[in-house]
Parts: sequence; C-alpha cells; structure tokens
Amino acid sequence: QGTVRWTPAPRADLGLTTHYALYLSGSAEGSGGSRTFLDSVNVGSDEFTLPSGRYCERGARFLVIFARNPVGDAATASAWHELHACTYTTTLTTQTITTREGDTSTSATSRTTKTQTTTTQTQTVTSVTTRSRSVTQLTFVDTDHRPYQIGGAIVQWVPPADASGVTDYQVYLAADAVGSHRARLWYANPQNSDDFSNVFPVGTNTFHLYNPTRRQTTSPSHPATWLLVLTHGPGGRQPIEEAAKIPIY
Repeated sequence: QGTVRWTPAPRADLGLTTHYALYLSGSAEGSGGSRTFLDSVNVGSDEFTLPSGRYCERGARFLVIFARNPVGDAATASAWHELHACTYTTTLTTQTITTREGDTSTSATSRTTKTQTTTTQTQTVTSVTTRSRSVTQLTFVDTDHRPYQIGGAIVQWVPPADASGVTDYQVYLAADAVGSHRARLWYANPQNSDDFSNVFPVGTNTFHLYNPTRRQTTSPSHPATWLLVLTHGPGGRQPIEEAAKIPIY
C-alpha cells in the first residue's frame, strides 16, 4: 500500500499517448507474461495509490509504467520502481541459442537468490564464436523532440564480424518487434545530395534519418515504435526474426 509519483520527461515524444498503464511485474522491463495489470491513469496525472491488501503476486517485485495509446502499450516500460517489501527466490535454468547459419552455440547458466537485504549470485558462461549475419550494437538517438517527428535522428550499428556474404542493408520503421506494418527508410548519399536509394551500401554504419521523417508505418493507426536493420546478400534478405532491432518509443 502507498502512493507512487512520477514526472514526465520535459521533452518526451508522447505522440498519441492518452494514458499511463501500471503493472506489477517480475522484471524491471515489464516483459513477458509475468506482469499483472493494476490500473491506468490519464495523461496529466502524475501519481497512483496502490490499494491496500495488494500482495507481491506471482513473484512480482517491480511496479512498471507504460505509455498507452488507442493501439496499446508502448514496446518498453517508461519507468519502474522496485518494491523492496517483496522477498523472493528465483532460478534461471540453462538456455542454449544456436544461430541459423552455423553449428556453434552460446549457453549460460545463472542462479540468483535474493531477500530484502541480501543478494548472492553465481554465474558460469561458456561461449564460442558464431557466424551471425546480423549487425550489432544498434542505437537510435532522436534529435527532434516534436511529436511524431524523428527526422535527423542518428542511427548507428556495428557490421557483422563476417560481412563477406552481405551486399547491403535494409532499414525499416515498424509497429512492433516482429516488423508489422513496416515502412522502408531511404538512404541519402552524404557525398551527393541527389543520390537517394532504399539500399544502404556496405560500409554505411551510421547515418541521419532524412529530414523530415515522421514516426509512422504503412498503417495510419499504427505509429512506428521499432527500428529494424536487416542484411541482404546473394542468398536474399535476412529473415525478420534475425534482424537487429531497437525500440524508438
């Protein structure tokens, strides 16, 4: 029981945001199915009172806030607060990931036990090199804080370790992480203002979004919330599920 208060960022791009949605969650990101909806408050409100008798159900120990519009919640949480009154113990089992193109894999096992006052953690990681076609360390820096406007934003990535099978990159705005309603972005040659293409040549690892560019997809009712970068080569375009991606809202 208690009252949580927040302050919106002074130059936040709230876009179509109409409410703040509050959840109890097992993670600070509020991802997956381990969250429980509490309530939503209108934009303009900056506090919410937790009702008495609320427990840390299903291992939830974080209060997370999502921006919400008529389409749904934002892709990532806007803010979170750890509820220190919750005592819990969790175990993460071994997970093995194998790339589509190679026979190598990376696996890690970790076990974490935490109470209100103490935390202990042991971790063992074994990894080997994989032959991934994906770019890494994708970043997006919005330089225009007006609603819906992202023209001039800086996009940057690190090329694949082995780019021998890559001829170019394709960059998209999408409504979600799986590429729904994706709209393809254009490349403007910095050496030639008349040279525009929807193909980003190999060697292009950073660029500014064409100005003006709106935060939109091919669907007027689904604003862009993710940016995806895919590699392309003689064998075709990289599958969407393997794309490098980052939330932009």
